[in-house]
This record gives sequence, structure tokens and C-alpha cells, in this order.
Amino acid sequence: ECEPAAVFVDVEYSVDSLVSHIHPESLATFIRKVIPLDTVKMAPVQVHAVVLSAFASIIAPFGGFFASGFKRAFKIKDFGDSIPGHGGLTDRMDCQVVMAVFAYMYYNACVKEVEVTIASILAQVQTLDPDTRLELYYALGNMLVGAGKLNNTE
Repeated sequence: ECEPAAVFVDVEYSVDSLVSHIHPESLATFIRKVIPLDTVKMAPVQVHAVVLSAFASIIAPFGGFFASGFKRAFKIKDFGDSIPGHGGLTDRMDCQVVMAVFAYMYYNACVKEVEVTIASILAQVQTLDPDTRLELYYALGNMLVGAGKLNNTE
């Protein structure tokens, strides 16, 4: 039997908690009127889809403005020379570049599940200077003593 990833499993969200961060307050009030429910049940993937689609429709088109300003600064008519023989093909991709960068950053920051293992923690500890490692050693010792897993030998 297939167990779906957590991002595909429905979660119950409080409408008030979803709109409490929206400013101005009049917009939050409007949303509460449109959604006359106390809770909404949806999968996190649906929330991610809304974020990506909102970015794609509101912000990504400004990639064209950015590229236009970039071309003007370097006195370039179009990006046709970047892929010889393709004319202004890359000019049609300006907003796609912005969207690709945002999607990559959003995935890595908000969607990707990071697997923490002892090996990955030790790899990070190896990057610390010796004094900080010693401080970590004592902090872990105190934590284990507090949890009753280690006798205090100090």
C-alpha cells in the first residue's frame, strides 16, 4: 500500500489564522465574508500551488521589465545573439527565468523535507572551530544529564 507524502495529506486550517496576517484589514474582512467557514481543509500542496500561481501572475511578468532595462543599459536590441539563429526566442523567456529562480528558492525553503541524520549533523559539527565543538560537547552532556540518560560526573 502506498503512503502519500505529508504534502498531499489534507490539513485543517483555521480561516482566522490564514487571514490574520493579511493587510489591509479590509481585505482580510472581505476574505472572511467570501469564505464563511471557521476552518478549511486542504492539502499543503494546494497552498503551495496558490503561492506559486500568485507569484507567476503578479511578480514574474516584471522579469520582462528587468530584462528590458538590462538590455538598454548594455545597448542591446534583443537577446537573439545568446542562442545564434533563434532570433528573439530568449526575449520570450524573461518572466520564465524569474519564475524558475523563485520556484527553486521556494521549493528549497518551504517544500523540501530535509532528512537530518547523525552523519549530516557530524558533518556540520566538523565545520565548527575547536572551542565551539567543546561548548557543544558540554551542552549535549548537560542535556543528556537533564534527561536522565547520563550520570553527572562533574
